[in-house]
This record gives sequence, structure tokens and C-alpha cells, in this order.
Amino acid sequence: MIRTFVSTLLLALPVAAQSTAKISFIHGIPGLASPVDVFANNNKLFSFDFTESKGPIDIPAASYKFDIKLGSTTVLTASPKLDAGKNYTAVAHLTTSGIALALFDNDLGSTKSGDTRLAVHHLADAPAVDVRVRASGSTGAFAKLVPNLSNPSRAIADVKAMRYEVGLSPAGQTQFAFGPATFEFLPDRYYAIFAIGKLGQPSFQLFVQEQFVEPRATPARVSVIHGIPGLPQAVGLFANNTKLFDFTYGQVRGPLDLEPGSYAIDVKLGSTTVLSAKPTLVEGTDYTAIAHLDASGKNTLSFFVNDVAATAKSGDTRVTVRHTAQAAAVDVRGRPTGNGAFAVLAGNLANAKEATLEVVGGSYDIGLTPAGQTQFAFGPTTLKLDAKKLYTVYAIGVLGQPSFQLVAQAFDLRKALTTKISGKGCGGGTIAISKPQIDFDEDFTVSLVGAPVHALAVLHVGASDSKLGSLMLPFDLGVVGLNGCTLYQDSLAVFGAQANGAGSASFTIDVPGSLATIDGVYFQWSFWTNAGPRLTDLLSITGN
Repeated sequence: MIRTFVSTLLLALPVAAQSTAKISFIHGIPGLASPVDVFANNNKLFSFDFTESKGPIDIPAASYKFDIKLGSTTVLTASPKLDAGKNYTAVAHLTTSGIALALFDNDLGSTKSGDTRLAVHHLADAPAVDVRVRASGSTGAFAKLVPNLSNPSRAIADVKAMRYEVGLSPAGQTQFAFGPATFEFLPDRYYAIFAIGKLGQPSFQLFVQEQFVEPRATPARVSVIHGIPGLPQAVGLFANNTKLFDFTYGQVRGPLDLEPGSYAIDVKLGSTTVLSAKPTLVEGTDYTAIAHLDASGKNTLSFFVNDVAATAKSGDTRVTVRHTAQAAAVDVRGRPTGNGAFAVLAGNLANAKEATLEVVGGSYDIGLTPAGQTQFAFGPTTLKLDAKKLYTVYAIGVLGQPSFQLVAQAFDLRKALTTKISGKGCGGGTIAISKPQIDFDEDFTVSLVGAPVHALAVLHVGASDSKLGSLMLPFDLGVVGLNGCTLYQDSLAVFGAQANGAGSASFTIDVPGSLATIDGVYFQWSFWTNAGPRLTDLLSITGN
């Protein structure tokens, strides 16, 4: 196996510590005699030249005095307060009458699936402009994304992630003063686009800063079952006073993807509210709400959590039986179809209660008896249970009446692999994966962002995060001069890449099913900077 080490940083989605902020600096002033120095509270941070950027760097949340010096002369000063957990960009830039230092708070909040966020900044010596875009390769007209943008203003828009042609025209006109130029905007990113320099001169350009936005909250999933017999018409389901649908007895609707949070749920018969509940839906949790009869025949609304985690044994299935009928407590009895005596699978199951068991996938005979008895009050009936599924089975109606029936739902169990980012990169970098949950043989993307433009990069893939031969991991690379850098995986394979013009790179790969017996797969990016190699933190993919 190849074991190489070429290192540096990935910037994907660094999580700011509560006591720190992140800040980037961009030099947008052309024509200066030499690079400028950046000072924070009279301490020099670095030097840089026109079109160069530095950061994001972690900095304690506090009030600052930033000075930009050309030699010994202070040419720009700003005194911002940087809040903990926020991400900023400071830009030294031209105005129509001189130079200025602008500070922007980057909005890294999550976007909708498939979207990306564009933040367009006018920081050039130029009059107000319209920002016009169209899909790359389109022959249609350019749409006005941002009208009348003036220095030093910013406009933010979430758009569909794709390749765009972007151009600038004087405000109110259609003739381009710059561009159109082609940009590829990937999903789940924040692209800060800075117009810097002097319009109409060689110094004018669009400088792009790319960062990942925060992960989207995983929606809650809700299914709804109508389990109340004998109503004269369909009932309507409302969430926060918005009607979702009508449904009838025995009908299952959903699952619906809902934003996590608190809801007012109402079940209405015509204009009359017959049932209400105020659940709080948790991110990533799967629920079933059922309108049903209690043991005495009163209408009630119950919420159940569906356990869609992987089963303890591969190939098993999970069955959850829920008593939601007008009936006394029951025993749930079952056996493999046609094979042997019935055993009690769930005993003394009362109304609004549930019982769960995991069994080998296959065909089963299931029946209900009064608690403690052997004579069936319902069934037995045959259920075919596929492996790697959750089956929820509801008894609804009135036991002993024609309305009584079993209603079943089937859910895919959660993916068998989990992902985790841990450790700490040197140089401020980190690593990201396109999907929080994956399965064997399913494509996903491991991304690198924030490298120097066109830098050489390497994605290292290992099978261990504990040993590299006789070397124990993680290993502090300070002993070879890479202070603050840590090797987290054993680099069994490497994949070379080159960062693009925005300083990012990525690979779309999968974890083959043939690797299902190993403990995990581990990823770490490296790439070269002017200061030498740097390493990211660690992405681990392990089985549940």
C-alpha cells in the first residue's frame, strides 16, 4: 500500500468556539508601493499584497483596533467588536474618493437543500451597478440578481447551486461593464464575491471567498393514522392552523418532513376541533401520530416515536406493536408461519402502550388474546417481515366489532454507517462530508476548501486511526517540524488533486461493501502552502 505524506489544510465548516470569532482579511487596494501590514491592538498579524487573503483565523471575541500600515504609516483604522461564534471578513478597498476598511458579518446559516448563498460586495472604485446572472450555457436573457449595488454595500441571495455566468452593468443599464464571467457555485456554500480595484482598469476583478454554511437541521418525519371508526365524514389535520390534508378511517398519511420545533396539531370534523395536541418535534426523529379510541371508547390523539436505528444483528427486523383500540389489555402471540406453538411476544399490552422486539426477517403468524388467556380474540393473521425494516402494527377500532383491524407501517432502518469529524487541523483547516449518513456503496463527497489557489492537495484514506505499523496514532508531527499538526490515520491509499481558483477540491467516492468487516475508514486532507505542508482534522466513517 502507498504510504505518503504531503500535507496541509482543508477549510470546510470550522465550528467556532464560544469564546472566539473567525475573521478573514482581503487586500483590495491596487497600486500600493509595497505589501501592507495588518495589526490587531498594536500586534502585527501578517503582511499581504493586493488580491491576497488571510484566514479565516480564530481570534478571541472582543473589541479590537485594526490598523493597516504601509511601512510605518497607518493608512486605515477600524475599531469593531467581534462577537463570539461569528465569522467576519475585513476588506481594505477603494472608494470613489479614496480607500476604506469594511467589515462584514458572514451569514453562514444553513441553506435549503441544493441551494448556495451568494453575498455580492461592491468594494471597487465604480458607480452603482446591477449584478446580472444566467445559467451557464443558456442563450436566454440575463436576470437582474442584485439591482443598484453601490460602494460599500452588500446584497445576499440564496440561489440554486449550479454554474452561472455573472456580469456587472451600470445601474439601470444592460450593457456589461465587466464580464460576463463563469463561476461554479456548489451547494451548501457561502460565496462572498468582492468587486475590488478600479472598474475599467486591469486592477478590477471579482474576488471570491468560499466557506461552507452550517448543516441543515434534519427534519422530523411524521406519519398520521386515522383510527377512530364511525365518524360521519373525513377529518382534517391541521398544523399551526394550516390544513395539511383530509383522511378517513384506517388511512395512513405521510411521512411528512417537518421542521423541528413546537406545533399545535388539531383534528377537525368539519369546523369542529375534536382532538388537539402540542408536540415538540425533535430534529431527525421519526414519529407517528394516531387519532384513536382509548380503552373506554373515548377519542384520543397519541404520538409515538419510531425507532429506525439499525438492529443489533444484521439481517434482523424490528416490530413494534401498539395498542390503540377500544379493548382491554392483550397478549400479542406469534410464531414463524405454520411452525410450532404460539409464544407470547408482548404480554399485558394496554391501550396507548407499545412493545418492541427484534426478530429474523421472515413470515410470522400473529394474533391477539385477552391478557393471560390463550383463546384468540383476533387472528392469527400472517405478516411477512423483510430484514432491515421497522414494522409498526396498530390495533384500531373496537375489538369484536367489524371496525377492528390491524394497520401496519414499514420503515427503512437507518443507514448502517455513521460519520464523525474529530481532532484538530493545523493552520485552521478542517474536513467535510456531503452527507451525514451514508451506506456501503453509496456515493458521497469529501471536500477541501480554503487552500491556496491551485495548490496541490492529497486526500489520505486509511483503515486505522490507532496504529500506522508500530507507530501509535494520533501522532504529533511537531517532532518533524510541523508544529500543531497531527497525523490521525494510516494512509493506506492517497488521491492527488489540485485546488481550483477558489481554493477548493473534492472527491466523490464510496465505501465498498467488501469493506463491511473492517472497523472503519478514515480520511484526512493535506496540501501545500507557502509555509509548507499542513493537515486537516479527521473524518471517520464507522459501522453502527
